[in-house]
Amino acid sequence: MKRQVWILTSITVMILILAGSVFSESYKEPTILMRAANTEVFLNLDDIREVGEQSLEATTRSSLKPASEHVYLGVQLKDLVRMAGIELYAEHQVLVKAADGYVVALTGSEVLEENTVYLAYLIDGEPLAPRELGGSGPYQLIIPEDAFSMRWCKYVMEIEVR
Repeated sequence: MKRQVWILTSITVMILILAGSVFSESYKEPTILMRAANTEVFLNLDDIREVGEQSLEATTRSSLKPASEHVYLGVQLKDLVRMAGIELYAEHQVLVKAADGYVVALTGSEVLEENTVYLAYLIDGEPLAPRELGGSGPYQLIIPEDAFSMRWCKYVMEIEVR
């Protein structure tokens, strides 16, 4: 009987260690799928940072909470699309898809404007925590001029150009 308990305990500990390792790795290396007609590219944080990090101040507005100022670090979405080898024109539509099913639709002309649409991965110097930990990351779409942050998109996992 003691041997069976010891074996079950050992197996449980190994499963917990493996599960923790898998979760830890997925948090360290979150990827985004960039998609267009015949293109699918997965980008990790190192790839995204190569685009050229930019700091931006933006106000989170909500009808439920007071407005709050934050400093984000991220990249312009237009530069990320370009880096993925995807052509972007004014007449295109850009869909930003989140892990929770939320989708934001942007026009190509909107994304092409300078300093308008960003993909952020740091907030106030800290990584955006994933949804599982109560955060809005690991990636978040930020449109600083959007009233009430309605088209901001948490938990970004895919960006598609149509």
